Amino acid sequence: MHKESEQSQPDVEIMCRVNQLLDAIDSNNCNDDYNKLRKLSAAYLIKHCNHSIVRDYIDTDVDGGGQTIYYCEKCMHTLPISVYN
Repeated sequence: MHKESEQSQPDVEIMCRVNQLLDAIDSNNCNDDYNKLRKLSAAYLIKHCNHSIVRDYIDTDVDGGGQTIYYCEKCMHTLPISVYN
């Protein structure tokens, strides 16, 4: 038996694809209705995804600087670092 966070979530998987498609166009080039759909799809993922949080480190410049980030590996939602500090 799977843990709840490991169970298949077909609705979340589909909404992830929808979100990726909606994000393919810069929000500055979209009308208000399109941008509302974009916000609704993101809100759906935040609310309904059984998040699997990953900690990662990204390089931010050539001098070795970087930043720790946290994101869900399922829906790719990035969480603020303050949540984990």
